[in-house]
Amino acid sequence: MKIKQLNPTGFKKLSTEFQTYIEDNITGSVLCAIYHQGKLVYCNKFGWNDKENQIPIALGDIFRMYSMTKPITCLAALILHEQGKFNLDDPLEKYLPEFKNLKVLKSYDDQTGETELEEIQYA
Repeated sequence: MKIKQLNPTGFKKLSTEFQTYIEDNITGSVLCAIYHQGKLVYCNKFGWNDKENQIPIALGDIFRMYSMTKPITCLAALILHEQGKFNLDDPLEKYLPEFKNLKVLKSYDDQTGETELEEIQYA
C-alpha cells in the first residue's frame, strides 16, 4: 500500500497527542521520526531527558530499549516481507537451518531430570 499524499494536519495531531502524553505524565519523553519512501517527513521531540533538573530531551540522546526490541524486530520483519524478501508461510529453517527438525518437551521427571521430546506436529 502506498500513501499518495502526506497530510500535515495528521502530523500536527500527532504532535498534540505526544505533548498531551508529557503533560498528563503518561511518559517522560517522546522522540518520533517518520520516514516515507526513504525520506524523513516528520521528526519531533517532547518531554525531558531529566525532568527534575528541567533538561529537555535532545535528538542525540541515547535511550535504553528494554522490551522494545521485540516490536522493532517485528517491524523490520514486516518491512522485509513487504519488500518480498520472505513469505510469512516460509518455514523458519529456510533462513535458520538450526531450527530444522525441532522437538518440544513432552515430559520431564523432576526426580531424575529425564526428559522426553517429541517432534512438532505442523498443521
